[in-house]
Amino acid sequence: MRLPPRVWKILRSRRTKIALACSPFALLALALLAYPITAWLGRRSVDRFLESIQEKGYVTNADIHFSSSGSPAENFFLHPAMLAEESGSLVQALQSLEPRPRGLSRRPDKGESALARKADIRTWLKPSPSDESEAASRLLTAIKPSRQRLDELRDALKLPHAAWPIEGPLGNGAEAIQIIVRSQYRLRPVAEFAADEAYLHLALGNSDRAAANVEAMLDCHRLYLSSKPTLVALILSEVLSGKISDMIWEGIVRSSWTDAQLASFDSVLGRINHQAAAISAFRGEAALLEIWAENVRALERHHQGVNFTEGWEADQKIIRGRLLGI
Repeated sequence: MRLPPRVWKILRSRRTKIALACSPFALLALALLAYPITAWLGRRSVDRFLESIQEKGYVTNADIHFSSSGSPAENFFLHPAMLAEESGSLVQALQSLEPRPRGLSRRPDKGESALARKADIRTWLKPSPSDESEAASRLLTAIKPSRQRLDELRDALKLPHAAWPIEGPLGNGAEAIQIIVRSQYRLRPVAEFAADEAYLHLALGNSDRAAANVEAMLDCHRLYLSSKPTLVALILSEVLSGKISDMIWEGIVRSSWTDAQLASFDSVLGRINHQAAAISAFRGEAALLEIWAENVRALERHHQGVNFTEGWEADQKIIRGRLLGI
């Protein structure tokens, strides 16, 4: 298709050539002008976002919300035994231990069907011993250093709080969020090892030792919820609650627990305030959002129409579900 002569004349004109030569510079000027406008709009959207969560009363200052409170002597993470565990981890689920106990076949947390025993220790080793007590004895011998470390941690688990100490302002938002969330995972290996060891003691008929480990799990459950939890701690505590129920059921099926031990478990569970923890977790999530939004604003990684709650909707939905019963 041939262009009309008039079009050719326009394309060959001096004005067209000048316009084409200047167009890259014009586009660059528009881009330079658009960036500060977009950055300003982004900062305004962050400000409105922070104002909205503060107006709801969820958090007024994330630094204050997550700052260390209480005596260091009452903090699980500052107990000498926990500091030793941090420097050389010995307390892990059996499958996670390095080196793994010889012959361990799988992670020993798979339950059987309802109304049945939750564990058969013989299946934890390959080849499987004919006697469950033999398997339990072999594993207890293999994990002796870890058992000793858990014994050292029992007093620490009785402390009121488990808040990873944060010195001064939170500073780098991404790093602060990582510290806060990771600290809430640090109780998990302690609880999992206590559960594994409790199963081994139940297989040997040592209910007193197994009950002590259930108490350690209950202490971990309490610490999850007692120290400014976020959604992470709330979910971890629910998972642990299921493991505690499985462990208590295992002892019931094996006729291991005494009435006094069952009463003790029930008493501890009755003192855990899940409703207060749910509210605290909601505030904790708002504080994390505030840190994150401040970090985004500082880095100026924003654009017009940004959704500052993107990726958090599922978390918020779960938290709202927790609050429905309050």
